[in-house]
Amino acid sequence: MGMMLTVEDLDRENLDFFQYCSKRDFRLQKGKSNGLLGYTPTTACPWTTDRDAKWVFP
Repeated sequence: MGMMLTVEDLDRENLDFFQYCSKRDFRLQKGKSNGLLGYTPTTACPWTTDRDAKWVFP
């Protein structure tokens, strides 16, 4: 179905994101302390550097 995509095992956030996508279940990270949605998946909030996030359906 197109180009092969390889995601490194150490990149947990991207692995989680693409696992949701493979199930046709689109999710974004939402910071638990500030409630901001983030895309692309990352280990910390780009605005507050908070590392505590949950996966939500926007």
